[in-house]
Amino acid sequence: MAKFIGVSGIAGSGKDLFCEKVKNFYDKNKNLNRNVFILSLANKLKNDVRKSCLDIYGIDSVNATREEKNKIRDLLVFYGDVMRQNSKGTYWYKHLDKEVAKREKAGEINQNDLVLISDIRYAEFKKDEVSWVKSKESGVLVHIKKYSEFDIPLKPGYHLNKHYASPPNKKERENDPKVQEAADYLVDWPEFKTEKDSGTEEYVKNFCDWYEEHIQ
Repeated sequence: MAKFIGVSGIAGSGKDLFCEKVKNFYDKNKNLNRNVFILSLANKLKNDVRKSCLDIYGIDSVNATREEKNKIRDLLVFYGDVMRQNSKGTYWYKHLDKEVAKREKAGEINQNDLVLISDIRYAEFKKDEVSWVKSKESGVLVHIKKYSEFDIPLKPGYHLNKHYASPPNKKERENDPKVQEAADYLVDWPEFKTEKDSGTEEYVKNFCDWYEEHIQ
C-alpha cells in the first residue's frame, strides 16, 4: 500500500501550497523513487453540492476561487458535517479509500508512492480523519500554521511580532487545536508574497528530510 501523509491546518494556512511543494521536492529528487499524489477528502463533497451551489449562489464549487469558497463555506461545512455525523466521522475518507484502492489495483499508485491528503480537519470521533491517517502504513499527520509579521517599535530597536488568523468557523475552532495536538510534524511558516516564493523550499525540505528518516 502507498504511504499516507495527512495535511491539516485552518483555511488559508497553506495546505495546498505545502502539498504542491512536497510534490515538487520529490519530482526533483528522483533518487528517492517516490511519486506523489495529492488527493482531497472534499473532492466528493464539492461534487455532491455542485448543483446546489450553482443554483443558489451561481458558484461552481468544484472550480471556486478562494473568495468564492468563502461565500459557500457555510454550505460546504453544513453538508460535510451532516454526512460525518451520520457515519461517526468515516463517510468522506471511506470514499477516498476506495479511490486509492482502485488506482493501486490499476497500477497507477505503487507501494513506494506518497498519497498526500490536503484537508485533514476533524478529530471528533474515535475513528475520524486524524486516526484514519495515522492508522495507515507510515501514516503521518502534518499541521500547518501561517502567520503575518509586524514590526512593533520598541526602544532601542524593533520587535518582530507574529499574527495568526482565526479559524473561519466554529467547527475549525473546535477541531484545529485537537488536530494540531495529534500532529507528528508542525509547520509554522510566514505568509509568502507569492506561491513561487523560494522561502517555502526550506520548510518543505526540512519536512521531507524528516519524513525519509522517520519511516526508516
